[in-house]
Amino acid sequence: MASITVNGKTYPLRADVRALMECKEETGLDIESVQESGTIGVCTFLFYFARAAARHTGQGFGLDRAEFLQGIELSDLNEAADSFSQATGTADTPGKKKRANP
Repeated sequence: MASITVNGKTYPLRADVRALMECKEETGLDIESVQESGTIGVCTFLFYFARAAARHTGQGFGLDRAEFLQGIELSDLNEAADSFSQATGTADTPGKKKRANP
């Protein structure tokens, strides 16, 4: 399972449809426009994915969105991008062939 470390604590990530819906309803960000939303968009989605994983496992999630984002430093952005790719299934996997564009 994908995860991200924020303020020294590792949070599992779950990219479910409810997380996408909540992100869109609360922020206006849509997964289809994540590339245009840039770093803040990716990190915002990670907040919703972390909250979804906590809800799914029955664990509490004590951070609000601002606290979560504040815990991601610029030096963490590569990890954040990798975590987003893993959570959404868009990461390159060794041995996995990419489908050619028609």
